Amino acid sequence: LNAGADDFLKKPVDFAELRSRLAVGARTIRYEEMLLESERKVRLECYRALNDLAEARDNETGQHLKRISLFSRLLSEILGLPKKFVDDIEVFSSMHDIGKVGITDDILLAPRKLTDKEFAVMKTHTTLGYQILKDRATFEMAADIAYSHHAKFDGRGYPHALKGEAIPMSARIVALVDVYDALRSKRPYKKPWSHEDAIKEINSGKGTHFDPALTDAFLKNSESFARIVDAYKTK
Repeated sequence: LNAGADDFLKKPVDFAELRSRLAVGARTIRYEEMLLESERKVRLECYRALNDLAEARDNETGQHLKRISLFSRLLSEILGLPKKFVDDIEVFSSMHDIGKVGITDDILLAPRKLTDKEFAVMKTHTTLGYQILKDRATFEMAADIAYSHHAKFDGRGYPHALKGEAIPMSARIVALVDVYDALRSKRPYKKPWSHEDAIKEINSGKGTHFDPALTDAFLKNSESFARIVDAYKTK
């Protein structure tokens, strides 16, 4: 027991007692799992509320978050990634811009393209988001996405110099679908792009901005992403 065992039986073992002890252990494990899942759900709702605040301040809607979640899940499924990864990225991809809660309104809501100085401040939303989410149990993927969704495959992105497969897969996926959604969306300084123009832009970033394998998977299934845009248009 001092060494860390939870229980013990003396030999010769009474099998009725062994079954009873195992049943108690199984119930304890299930209870602990329920508590952990409950804690995770509460924490997730708190971060979702914070994320919704960030999106509301950015003049966006829940439709944008829904599209990013569905895009990320779809691309992950196309790539044949594990079910847990697919389920997690559907939830955590929508937290990519959670750090915008720390950006001032004069920059976040500017009805024009940002100056270089303003853009330097805007870029800090990646590190702010990471600081909010890091070291939170079960939120590792959310932290990776918040921190690295503006990383580029050739290493020219921000806020760090990661490149290639050193960038977490979750962040590489969100990097691609976030750009597609931005291109297809109306902004104060631009009109929404057509699907055809958007995929041409995505293709032009293959191997530089985006992971080539992810880009190929996206392009081969681009009509499925277009249907999501049509189904969840921002009003």
